[in-house]
Amino acid sequence: MKPVIHIVGGGIAGLSAALAACERGANVVIYEASPYVGGRCRPLISDDFPHGQGAHLILSGDTHVLALLERIGARQRWIEIERDGLPIYDSGSSLFRRVGLSPWSWFNKRLRPEGLTTAALLQLLHLIVHRKDRPVLEFANGNPFLQTFIGPVSEVLLNTPPQRASSRKLAHVLQRFLRPGAAHLLVANEGIAADLVMPIFSRLRQFKAPLRTAMRLTAIEEYDRQAIALIFGRKRLLLESGDQVILALPSREIGRLFPGLNVPLTFEPILNAHFTHPGPETPRFFTIPSPTMHWVVARKTHVSVTVPAAEAIIDDNADDLGRRLWRNVAPALCTLGYPVDPEHKPAVQVVKERRATIRQDRAKPLATQTMPLANVTLAGDWLEQNSTTIESAVRSGETAALLSIRSTTALDPATFMGAIPHL
Repeated sequence: MKPVIHIVGGGIAGLSAALAACERGANVVIYEASPYVGGRCRPLISDDFPHGQGAHLILSGDTHVLALLERIGARQRWIEIERDGLPIYDSGSSLFRRVGLSPWSWFNKRLRPEGLTTAALLQLLHLIVHRKDRPVLEFANGNPFLQTFIGPVSEVLLNTPPQRASSRKLAHVLQRFLRPGAAHLLVANEGIAADLVMPIFSRLRQFKAPLRTAMRLTAIEEYDRQAIALIFGRKRLLLESGDQVILALPSREIGRLFPGLNVPLTFEPILNAHFTHPGPETPRFFTIPSPTMHWVVARKTHVSVTVPAAEAIIDDNADDLGRRLWRNVAPALCTLGYPVDPEHKPAVQVVKERRATIRQDRAKPLATQTMPLANVTLAGDWLEQNSTTIESAVRSGETAALLSIRSTTALDPATFMGAIPHL
């Protein structure tokens, strides 16, 4: 019988691993603890409109995501937005200014960040190429521009406040923006669940890859550095010779299953608010840097607001949060030409993700994708240098699939059967 790749976790990393394995002719079974696939990108319903947990975006330089979208026939669903630069709303002047995402665009004075000086630019380039790791805020070294610029940037790109964020990890992310043409913003026309999760799942159904939901992995039985059984509550799944396992799970779940493994166990929150309010036919995106950094995606049926590194407000009352965020966002929408009343908050769903991403500080080394068990591989965005992106999740999943397929280590069937009575 052909070996099976058992993929535990139906988030983007798990689904990407499953698809990559199926495309290479492997037998795949997917196990998901919840009733739905997608992980943090799973669909939610609020007042009859679907949305994800957050306002997910990708970049034109996200090569793994774009290649995946091509393979599942969903590339045309992701549209480029704000081609003239990132709109930043100034609450004081009630005006928008645009900033180029790529440093190459800063040669255009109109797209240059406000207050950028030659000294600040050189210091920013020094951060990108410097190898020594330190907190991002410390790297700013009192430069007024860097202090006001790098703080929001680290919160958005790393979901970690600048006083904790790793300068080396921020540099790794910023290096992507140096590639010409890599910093164009793309957004899902209908939302990430409809335009990424469901197309992957539909393609997996064509491969007849089984999905088993309500299957939370509670333990792994092992013998001689091999996993020999997966325990899902009261269900025990015996692995056959040659079978491989991919654990596409959050780091806290890996830490629970393997207490001795060094995995990140500190996290940063993200807060999202989805307002039922009509918007533009084509999605718009903008940011508001104060009083708290947040970015906004306005769609035809709703407006989604995301607050990264939201530790300071995550415990606030959801109703109060909705009102405050709407008062901040409504004037910007008015400036864009969508008349709204800041004092009359529409229906809103507030989503609090207390452990949205790992804390990307300099004290937490990442785990590797290899495990103490020879037939088990890890997958997940938290294994990548930048653990806050869809690109990281896809790349990690595809890498795990290739490692599993290439693995030739397997216990002899008699060894498996002989080990079982002694467990």
